[in-house]
Amino acid sequence: MNFDPYKFTEQKLKNGIKLLYKELPYASQLRLSVVLDVGGLDGRPGLSHLVEHMVAKKTKNFPNTQSMDVYLEERGATRTELYTSVFHSELGVQFPIGYEKEATFFVAELLERVEIDNDILEREKRIVLEEI
Repeated sequence: MNFDPYKFTEQKLKNGIKLLYKELPYASQLRLSVVLDVGGLDGRPGLSHLVEHMVAKKTKNFPNTQSMDVYLEERGATRTELYTSVFHSELGVQFPIGYEKEATFFVAELLERVEIDNDILEREKRIVLEEI
């Protein structure tokens, strides 16, 4: 069997989201990443970077970053990617095989249930301005 590490299966969902995946039968971990087609060059400078910072701070089910870290650690998982480039933004996690639902829940939580705390927002604005 020829293995091509750069060849992925592509599937487009009904909501327009494009899915790229590769099954690795020997893998003990799964990686779930969401890549958004918005980056540092889109919109107001620093806005996508600020959003990246905010998704990792507080959500409906995770009141702080510590609760997110506990959720991940209890399942043997880690955040692998959370960054904004000039062309795109990425959010990724790595979980052991068998934790597909938990990985999907965690990523959906960060994408759909962010809660904005004004104190955190003001602090993160200052941090992002220093970084850009």
